[in-house]
Amino acid sequence: MPEEKKLDDRTWLADQVTKYKEEYPHYRRYAELLEEALKRAAADLAPLAIIQSRPKSIASFAGKALLKRQKYHDPVNQLTDLCGARVICRTRAEVEAMSEFVKGAFDVDSRNSLDCSQRLKTTEFGYRSVHYIVEFRRGAEKEREAKEEQEKVYGASIPDEVLGKKSEIQIRTMVEHAYADFGHDLTYKGSFALPKEWERELAGVAAALEEADLTFSRIEERLTLYATNYGAYLSEEELEKEIENKAIVLEHDPENVELAVRLAKLSQMAEEWERAEQVLDPFVDEEAPEKAPQPVLRELGITCCKKYPAGSEGFEKGQRYLELASAPEFDDVDAICSWAGSWKHIDEARAGEIYRRACETDPYNTY
Repeated sequence: MPEEKKLDDRTWLADQVTKYKEEYPHYRRYAELLEEALKRAAADLAPLAIIQSRPKSIASFAGKALLKRQKYHDPVNQLTDLCGARVICRTRAEVEAMSEFVKGAFDVDSRNSLDCSQRLKTTEFGYRSVHYIVEFRRGAEKEREAKEEQEKVYGASIPDEVLGKKSEIQIRTMVEHAYADFGHDLTYKGSFALPKEWERELAGVAAALEEADLTFSRIEERLTLYATNYGAYLSEEELEKEIENKAIVLEHDPENVELAVRLAKLSQMAEEWERAEQVLDPFVDEEAPEKAPQPVLRELGITCCKKYPAGSEGFEKGQRYLELASAPEFDDVDAICSWAGSWKHIDEARAGEIYRRACETDPYNTY
């Protein structure tokens, strides 16, 4: 390389690194906010997901800027991955759920985003991670309203120095992560080409891991169905014993929402509506029921509509809870169908309207 070209590269890169060092604290804050927003969403959509975030280090920025100089003349303002986050989920269903959150909560740069699985031919196996290039949304025009919107979606208001900057969010399953950590990073980011036989071995590993992913998804679907209805597989005596066991445990952890919902569902199966209502009632403030956990509203709504006669105050309270549990942000087809069922024989047109919404929410649900 000519001496003047080396000097030119060095001078240009020194200028870019200086600019990036000035922006680095903002990208570090960006990474913190991004991780907080993703963890908040994952708590409902992928509870056991691993969330990682980071700003690109000074050395990584310098290396990429120099490597991509022909493409990016101003990398500090052109690179889209100066901040990045990774969401590692258990199953493809969780990947899809988190992907829907990202698309709904952020401004996505579709042109630069990538679903790597779409690049694979039908006969190919390999890297399948989903990459989104995103920006935090500014929200409403008025600053106060914008901050309120941001806090509702992201869990925090977004400072001006972060708004307008891009970041990359990668979403993948744990199995895909295992492959990416070894196969993709070695071949895509490596500085040398792999022998063909090694590439074939990696393709075989990718195929096996893809099948493992599909198997995990199938098992999860069956487990979810079983967990929802496992009381139906118990004898009357076993069901009563399970109810008593759950009730005893709940006495020692009375604020455990998940446990209370399980006990209520078991009580419903035994048609012990009084017990189910007593278990769930403490979690709902009748003055502000919308603040109650959504599963509680769903199960308490079902319980009230079963326990009380149509048209009664208790029945109407159950309908109100089911309506709240059916809000679009929950995407809960069971809640929507239960709400629709509560209107059968009372207002068939309204029942049909709500059932239509359930079908639009999940057209493949057999119920």
